[in-house]
Amino acid sequence: MAPHAEPSGPQHFDQGQMPTPPPRSAAWMPKGPGPHFVDMRLLCQAIVDEMAPRAGRQKVTVDVSLCSERATAIGFADQLHRAMRTIVKRAFDNMPNGGRLVLRVERDPYVVVECADTGPERPPADSADARAIIEAHRGYVWHRRQPGGGTCVIVELPASGPGAPRKSRMEQ
Repeated sequence: MAPHAEPSGPQHFDQGQMPTPPPRSAAWMPKGPGPHFVDMRLLCQAIVDEMAPRAGRQKVTVDVSLCSERATAIGFADQLHRAMRTIVKRAFDNMPNGGRLVLRVERDPYVVVECADTGPERPPADSADARAIIEAHRGYVWHRRQPGGGTCVIVELPASGPGAPRKSRMEQ
C-alpha cells in the first residue's frame, strides 16, 4: 500500500514489511487553521508508518485493520494526531522487548480506534494527555485488559457525514 493511498481493507505489516515513514507534511494532514474533517484511517496509517523504524528495532509486530468506509471526525488534525501518536507510543513503550500491537479503526456509526498491545497492563493515567485532547473533541477514552496480558485503549469520537449521530454515545 502506498503511504498516502486510500485504505481498501485490513492492512497487516510485520517489522520487516513496514512501509517507509511519510514526510512530516503528510498528505492526510488538512491544510489551514481551524477544525477539519479528519479521516482517522489515514491518520492512524500515517502514525503506523512513522513508528515503523521503532517497530523493527523493538521486534514489535504491527497489525492494522482499517474499515472500508470513511471514518471521519471533525477536529484539529494536529491535536488528534498528537493524541493518537501518544497512545501508540505508550503501547510501544509497554513492549521494550517485542510483542504485538493491533491498531483497528471502525465506524459504528461513531469513529472507534482500538490500540491493543501485549505488554504488561498500564494504568489509565498513562495516557492522560491524549485523553484530554480526545475529550476536548467530544470523544471518550477507555482502557481494558487484554486476555492473556496487555492493554487495549479504545478511543471513540463523534463521526461526521451521512448517518453520523449528533451526540457521542455517552451523551445520549
